[in-house]
Amino acid sequence: MRVLSLLFSLILGTSLASKGFLPDAYPASIEAARHIDEFFRATNNNDKAGIIRLVKTDPSDHQNIDTFISTYQQIDYRFMSAKFTEENVMELDLFFISKSTRAQIPVIFSLIKWPASPTGWLIQGARREKSSSGKRKMTGDDVSDIVICWANFFMCMVNMVAGILTAAIG
Repeated sequence: MRVLSLLFSLILGTSLASKGFLPDAYPASIEAARHIDEFFRATNNNDKAGIIRLVKTDPSDHQNIDTFISTYQQIDYRFMSAKFTEENVMELDLFFISKSTRAQIPVIFSLIKWPASPTGWLIQGARREKSSSGKRKMTGDDVSDIVICWANFFMCMVNMVAGILTAAIG
């Protein structure tokens, strides 16, 4: 009976892992979660070189890395999902959560395939919508409530989370 049970488990496990059974988001989620874990580990360990290997930045932005580290050491995150948007590009949805106030904001990271990165990926930008509507903006709509960090990444990311670090606990 044990042999039959083991054989059944082996067949089931093999079929579940076969190509085409798991959704496309599954591999993206594994790779994105690994990258964001490494990103926050480097931040919490004051590993400037590690952070720079995980984020696409301009050398002129490196002057802001100390401010970025001290700010993001006050942030937790909750991984939500990831998906490939095109070949070698994925989007990572997560929440940034203030360790002190527990206030949170949704953030979307854009990652690109980057062989020189320890995870094989690089954060190329981030965005968030400040409105709570959850609706995507259409061409021509007012986009004043959208924050996008592509250039000057470290200071932009510091400014993005400033509100949740000072929010009142509600």
